[in-house]
Amino acid sequence: LDFGWGGGEFLRLMRSYGYDVFGVDFDPIAVGALKSSGISGYHPDEIDHMNWREAFDSISLNRVIEHVPNPVKLIADLSVMLKPGGRMYIEVPNADAAGLSIFGKYWRGLEAPRHLNLPSWEGLSLALRGAGLEEESRLLRRSVRDWLWRESSEVIPESERWRFGAASKQ
Repeated sequence: LDFGWGGGEFLRLMRSYGYDVFGVDFDPIAVGALKSSGISGYHPDEIDHMNWREAFDSISLNRVIEHVPNPVKLIADLSVMLKPGGRMYIEVPNADAAGLSIFGKYWRGLEAPRHLNLPSWEGLSLALRGAGLEEESRLLRRSVRDWLWRESSEVIPESERWRFGAASKQ
């Protein structure tokens, strides 16, 4: 299950590898497009009545939980859909990121008002434990960091760049 699939590339790739795939997204146009490509796509309102308890080997939330009003509830709700031994993959901007402490309001990971929340490592760990999940590993993706720093540097007004020194040139 890919929750908040964006363009659906990941779902199409996983299907090409032979996996049974399902998607849930808030955008009705994206849901329609996914369905027209032959992949089961649903709006979150549609899954309330589905019997998906222990239905999935894996659930991915790639750049999703920062966009929902209650990420702790979403993680808990989705965790019951995992089969025993199943895994949940979550990718999210990190409130503990060095870029946030350096760039402040110019840090591209904030994306206000699109990002409703921004969990720290500890906050995300607490949400996982609260949902009965065990954190297996953490990964900091260098390519994302480099992109965030570059984008953050570009939005700093010229008149304020002197305050950021070398950080805005990385």
